[in-house]
Amino acid sequence: MLSTIHDASIVDTGKVDKTTDQPISKPKVILDYNMYMGGVDKLDQMLETYLSLRKTVKWYKKFFQHLLDVTVYTSFVLFKLKILHLKANL
Repeated sequence: MLSTIHDASIVDTGKVDKTTDQPISKPKVILDYNMYMGGVDKLDQMLETYLSLRKTVKWYKKFFQHLLDVTVYTSFVLFKLKILHLKANL
């Protein structure tokens, strides 16, 4: 993994390997990525299940279909948040 922010430091994760009882160490860049990955990886994971891509040679058609998928998923997430907000106010 490449990063312009991080150096090559190795940091303890605070976890212990179950078989060897040794502390688990990982590069700092990996720990930061796992801590802040959130939305993008979740979006990719959800879109993979319901892709609406069609076979086409034109790149802009594929791009439009991807944007449509992202828009539909985002509106679904906002709808769920609105429902939760309404239930909390009851």
